[in-house]
Amino acid sequence: MNETTRQIAGLTLDVPGVNWILRRRTRSLGIVFMLHRMACPELGTGGHRAEDLRAFLSYLRRRKIRVVPVCQMIREARAGGMDRGGPLVSFTLDDGYQDQAVIAAPIFREFGVPATLFPVTEFLDGARWMWWDRLSLLFSEAPSGTYRLPLPGGGPESVTLDSSQARTQHRQRFEWLFKSFPAKERDELLVRWQDELRVALPDKPPERFAPMTWDQARDCEAMGITIGPHTVTHPILSRESTEQVRWEMAESWRRLQKEVSAPVPVYCYSNGTPRDFGRREMKIAGELGLEGALSTIAGYLRLAPPPHGDAVDPEAHFALPRYSLPGDMPGFKRVVTGLAPGLIHRIPAAPESWEPRREGSLSSRA
Repeated sequence: MNETTRQIAGLTLDVPGVNWILRRRTRSLGIVFMLHRMACPELGTGGHRAEDLRAFLSYLRRRKIRVVPVCQMIREARAGGMDRGGPLVSFTLDDGYQDQAVIAAPIFREFGVPATLFPVTEFLDGARWMWWDRLSLLFSEAPSGTYRLPLPGGGPESVTLDSSQARTQHRQRFEWLFKSFPAKERDELLVRWQDELRVALPDKPPERFAPMTWDQARDCEAMGITIGPHTVTHPILSRESTEQVRWEMAESWRRLQKEVSAPVPVYCYSNGTPRDFGRREMKIAGELGLEGALSTIAGYLRLAPPPHGDAVDPEAHFALPRYSLPGDMPGFKRVVTGLAPGLIHRIPAAPESWEPRREGSLSSRA
């Protein structure tokens, strides 16, 4: 289906009978939504509005669309799935910001809907704050002027900060560029830029960039939120050594077992685009005994078993697609009704002897 056809179909979503047809079309699809920040004037945060999240959950309730934890979706798919009367939907929350605990989790509880949180463990420890937030503060707080900012492997780059638009454009450009650096190199650069931009970053993040606490994470569990691993320090794994990648993945999983009651064996890659993880990371996830791993590649998960004889990548459950949670109802409906662009992702059936792992149990191979 091309983009023009999708847009035309989207305009007819509320016409009687059209939703029934689209429901049949999506009867064996799994849809995973990812959410990062919630808008909160009191905390000074931007992001999804609480009223929009409630509207999305109300839509799923009216359409009787089943919402399950992402680990359950993976298990049902690996068990062979089935033809359904509509899609399965899961929600995920990345990183562990406090607005997720204060705003999002209570809304999911209000609707009796599960979600899965993927916190960065040192972020919740208070040992670090996110590098993109540090970068944002540098560009928002630097005095107006022209600066020469050093970059790895090249000379300084001239940057003029003379308007809010210029600050935003430079921040966005450098945020994209920083994703290509190893974490150690990136963090050293941020320290140097404090001197260049004449901004002293605090040890602890300002309130709008603050993480939830581990107590709040446990409160989220009590509200029906499951919790899975998402690294210790949030590096881009493909930029790191194999030793560092294995530590980031295994240690975040171990740490969750100490802090929450039933961590789920599903991993969430940092950033998660095709250039941010690969076969090495997928192999390590399998060696740790995890049951799946999430990317940020847009697409649907096919829950029904593949046609007889069709080959399926044996590691495909370690590169599962997700859609960013849309910012409006038309966008949300397009994804739920199967009209959004994206791949259709199949995962291998589990071996006949396979049984789902008990949440919280760590593989002896870790």
